[in-house]
Amino acid sequence: MHKIRKLLNKIPIVKLWDNNVNKYMGNRTKRNSKFVYSDSFFFEGRQFNLFQHEINVGVFSERMTERAIELALADDWLQNRFDVCEVGAVTPYYWPGRVKIIIDPYDSNTLVTDRVSLFERSYIGLDVLSISTIEHVGTGDYGLSPHESAIEALELIIKQARTFLLTIPLGYNKLLDAYCFMNQDKYKYCLSIYSRNTIDNRWEKELSMSKEYQYGPKWANAIAVFYK
Repeated sequence: MHKIRKLLNKIPIVKLWDNNVNKYMGNRTKRNSKFVYSDSFFFEGRQFNLFQHEINVGVFSERMTERAIELALADDWLQNRFDVCEVGAVTPYYWPGRVKIIIDPYDSNTLVTDRVSLFERSYIGLDVLSISTIEHVGTGDYGLSPHESAIEALELIIKQARTFLLTIPLGYNKLLDAYCFMNQDKYKYCLSIYSRNTIDNRWEKELSMSKEYQYGPKWANAIAVFYK
C-alpha cells in the first residue's frame, strides 16, 4: 500500500478529456515484481489505453478493476456528445461537471441532478451512459427497491435512447447475466463481452458470452458492453 501511495503522488492530476491526457499512460513501465501486464485493449477495431486513476481503479497493478476498461470507453464515447444523461453517479468522481444530467436516487454527490428511480425518466432522444449500475437494480443494494427489474431497466434504455454506452459487470446479478446470455443474438449489433486474463490482467473480447462468470474475489472478471 505504501508503494502505491508513493506512486500516486507522482502521477499528475489531469482532466481525462484533455487531448494530452494519456501521454503518461503509455510510457510507464508495465512490469512489477511478479509479471508483465497489459496496459491496453481493443474495442471495435481500435486500441485503447486502460484508464488510470487512484479512485477505485488501481494504478499499474496486477489487479486493476473493471473501471480501467469502462472509463476508457466512456471517455471516448463522451466525445462530441452534448445531450448525455448518466444513470448512476460515476463520472462525478472522475470528471466532475462533464455530464450535466445524472440520475441517482441515493448517491450523495452534489452533481446528481435527478434523485429519482431510473424508471421515472424518459430517455427518448438522449445519449445515455451507465457504468456498473444496472446490475444493482432489483438487488436492494444502496437502498434501491428490490421490486424493480434490472432486465426491464436494460430494455428501457436500449429501446428509448438515441445512443448508449452501458457497462455491466458479469457474475454480480445472475438473473441479468442469464438474460444477456439468452438474448446475445438479439443484441449482437450492440453487445460485446470482455473478460480478464488474470495472468497478465489483459482484457480481451470474447466471441460469445459464456453461461456463467464468477464475480470477485475483488471486482469483476468480465463485463458486458452495450454500445450504440
